[in-house]
Amino acid sequence: MDAPAAVLASTDARAFCGGADLDLDDGARAGVSDRLYSLYRCMIKSGTVLVAAIDGPAVGGGAQLAVACDLRVAGPAARFRFAGPGHGLAVGAWALPALVGRGRAMDLCLTMRWVEAEEALQLGLVDRLVEDPEEEALALAAGIAGLEPGAVRRVKATVRTASRHAVALDAEAEGNRASWSGSVAAPTKASPESVRAWTHHLGRSVDPVGLRRELTRGTLTEAFSRVAAASPVRPALEIDGAALNHGELDDRAARIGGWLRDRGVRPGDRVLVAGGSSVELVAAYLGVLRARATMVPADPASTPDELTQLVADSGAVAAWVGGAAVEGLATAGTLRLIVSLEEGNGGSTIAEAVAEGAPLAPESSSGDVAVLAYTSGTTGRPKGVPLTHADLLASLRAAMGAWRWSPDDILVHGLPLSHQHGLNGVQMALLAGSRAVLLARFDPEALCRAVERESATVLFAVPAMYERLLAWEGFDATSLASLRLWVSGSAPLSPALARRIADALGEPPLERYGSTETGFSVSMPYEGTRKDGSVGLPLPGLEVAILDDQARPAEPGEAGEIVLRGPQVFGGYWEDDKATQEAFVGDDWFRTGDLGRLDPADNYLEITGRLKEMIVTGGLNVYPREVELVLEEHPAVERTAVVGVPSERWGEEVVAFVVVGPEAGEDIEGDSLIRHVRSRLSAYKCPKRALIVEALPMSETGKIQRKQLVEMATRQLEEA
Repeated sequence: MDAPAAVLASTDARAFCGGADLDLDDGARAGVSDRLYSLYRCMIKSGTVLVAAIDGPAVGGGAQLAVACDLRVAGPAARFRFAGPGHGLAVGAWALPALVGRGRAMDLCLTMRWVEAEEALQLGLVDRLVEDPEEEALALAAGIAGLEPGAVRRVKATVRTASRHAVALDAEAEGNRASWSGSVAAPTKASPESVRAWTHHLGRSVDPVGLRRELTRGTLTEAFSRVAAASPVRPALEIDGAALNHGELDDRAARIGGWLRDRGVRPGDRVLVAGGSSVELVAAYLGVLRARATMVPADPASTPDELTQLVADSGAVAAWVGGAAVEGLATAGTLRLIVSLEEGNGGSTIAEAVAEGAPLAPESSSGDVAVLAYTSGTTGRPKGVPLTHADLLASLRAAMGAWRWSPDDILVHGLPLSHQHGLNGVQMALLAGSRAVLLARFDPEALCRAVERESATVLFAVPAMYERLLAWEGFDATSLASLRLWVSGSAPLSPALARRIADALGEPPLERYGSTETGFSVSMPYEGTRKDGSVGLPLPGLEVAILDDQARPAEPGEAGEIVLRGPQVFGGYWEDDKATQEAFVGDDWFRTGDLGRLDPADNYLEITGRLKEMIVTGGLNVYPREVELVLEEHPAVERTAVVGVPSERWGEEVVAFVVVGPEAGEDIEGDSLIRHVRSRLSAYKCPKRALIVEALPMSETGKIQRKQLVEMATRQLEEA
């Protein structure tokens, strides 16, 4: 391979990305085209990805574009979609760790697992593939240990089609910029109060590039271990009476990580974790991270078939499980190791791992996938969502700063640790050096006792838990007097319930919005106005916009699909290029599938429903949440859900399911509720039927199971 005319990339990508805004010397600048140099400067300025251009005869006489991205700085938004017609691609060996698990680098980058081999060999591999993407180079690729099954085929397809993709991607990028740059010139960003809070949390002010760098720097394992070293005896975690301090928890993580490594779990391997909330489960998760592997969280109530499907889709090589799941996974295909979170289930146990493991030092990269979480599947088959250390740190740090989290805070919650809401609460406590006191199972009385006993300052819950708390006959608000912050998330909070909580506790809860793909992303301000029916403003580092039904930016105040962009947004679905392509639009905007609007007066975000839940009746669109909000204003209504049911006449007809309150009386009928809606909304939005039920089907995190409601309404119509 001929030597390039000029090399602009340092052999240490971190030196370039770490904040220095370096100019090229005259000799290097002379060998670079104006277009590529401008691109290089633009990306350095934005802080998202380091681009180095090399002019020379390396590939077909064209210029070679080298992309060097250290995700510890750049974060997960780097898309590697910058090349021009005829440009080849070279990725230095020092950049390969950043590509681990980055599904959206597939178009132009040589995507492969990081292998600990000599740098010269790796660089030679990349050079050979760029120069000669035929059988000789493929044989060289296959000969290097660590390439996962199928990686060679992906490399071959990527290299052979690089030029064709470059042309298409260039055109696409230009089109996206032309259509988006003017209309989304000022997307909604974090509130001034939130930014001030984050600046106070950090101890200094930062510019946007610096903010991104601060949010994504380092890794979870490094951060947790650093806190443990500084405050080893400080209480960290208590779950149903079992407690560990920060030092003990870090020691367990190090030993479990070493034990896993000794048993063949390699960096990038997936490890299934399924069990009830316990200190053992948290230690297992931290041990998986310490081994530089990826946790695949699973609901402990999952059936053996569901767990086996997760193993098959994720390619998990090991599992930490509790209860009957140990036997259910015995025949799962790729599993080489099954460990019980409980004693007495046979086989290896977590206690053995702690006793036998040699402590392993933190060695992760921020681009490593920490968690492979699966979507709830309420609207289809669950999809894998790879969340890197950078993704999670950006989400956690943004919320911690905005909510004024400190080492003196004590968190209480009864959320499952198999879901991000519950697990993220624990991680926030570990990052801050504070304490988390958890209930293995939510119970109103136990929660109130825990808050009062520990003088807890922060409460995490879902709306259904707040409802149960207020309905408990022994509820006394004085038991929660120590709280400074009570957060609601994972499901919509009705204005009626928010007012009931405010009446009881003196202030409405701080509602936050997010998803598996975006983490904690939008929140009511800790200090400032909290509006009924709104989820507030973006957290620091995140941007929000609204799309119309043509996937173009909506007019101010109009409802449409919510799109998000920022360092906490994931990079793409697990081994699902089609879903990933459909999920992003414009310049890295993630399509949430949620419907909402931005209030023109203050830019607060209001959630109106899910795109897939929108009802089309007689050719007109009905947003279920709009109808639900009107129903919830009726004094007899405690909870409601509105769905679209197939109809020969209307295409879909609007049907409401209603749970009435205990004081509603027996004379409440569906017709009276329909009349209430008709007095407030257009006729086509009104339910054709309003069915009174004792309860709505809910997921473990309080999400309404709308598929079941559609089936119930369809059956009732068929039986009528």
